[in-house]
Amino acid sequence: MRILQYNASKLLRTEANVELQGSLVNRATGAVAWTGTGRSDLVEGGSLFGTGVLADPEELRGTMTRAMAAAIDEMLDRPDFASALR
Repeated sequence: MRILQYNASKLLRTEANVELQGSLVNRATGAVAWTGTGRSDLVEGGSLFGTGVLADPEELRGTMTRAMAAAIDEMLDRPDFASALR
């Protein structure tokens, strides 16, 4: 797995942008059977009282975790990934 983009910010909203690249490698031969990417751009509302330096780091962490999970899901839900597993 390679991280191509991993950004998060918390101003008025919580935003996260993730782009990942993954490869499926045959353990016996070492040959790459599949390579693909997954991307997620997530924008979530946040509380107006926790912005900037007063922002709750757990809120930002949660948004980042959900964005990363969505990017991984996008990558693994591709039909060509399922074909490469066979």
